[in-house]
Amino acid sequence: MNIDELIFKTKMVCRLPLIEGGDQIRPNNMLKNKPNNKGKRRQRGSAIAEFGPALFFIFIFAVFPVIDIIALSFNYTACASLNDIQLREAVKLPKSIATNPKGPVLGTIPDKWMATVLGGASGMIERPATTVDYDPSSGNMYVQVSTTVTVRPLLNIPFFFKVPGLGAPATFTVSSSRLIENPIFAAQ
Repeated sequence: MNIDELIFKTKMVCRLPLIEGGDQIRPNNMLKNKPNNKGKRRQRGSAIAEFGPALFFIFIFAVFPVIDIIALSFNYTACASLNDIQLREAVKLPKSIATNPKGPVLGTIPDKWMATVLGGASGMIERPATTVDYDPSSGNMYVQVSTTVTVRPLLNIPFFFKVPGLGAPATFTVSSSRLIENPIFAAQ
């Protein structure tokens, strides 16, 4: 006699719904009287006790660093915008005016840019440092403008003291070059 025939005969004799559990066959109503607490956690407030520390760790190690990285990318974009404005002006000016510390590229544009919303929200610690170089290559004259900016993090996270952008100021340099519109300006 195989197991299927045994189950059929047992169902006919007992007239109770049966459940197969491992190697045993027992009636369904026998399970209702016996509590099964294996693998279940007690629901008496232990989850709320674990929620506070878990929330602390999630904010300190996930949410706040992501906010700082987003702010750092905003600061980098603001610096790239300043560099692009300076480069557009340096291409149109003679070398003597473009490299003058009080001129429009090194003096006026950074000052006006810092007074705008983009410059003010960028979180710069000090005035941006800019260098203007001229490079003659393959018969053409190129101007290269490099802008270096030091920015502070939006949120100072106490566990990341020396990580630039999270607990310490971050310094980055944006450089770009462009062909000079009038090559005579490089000699002036």
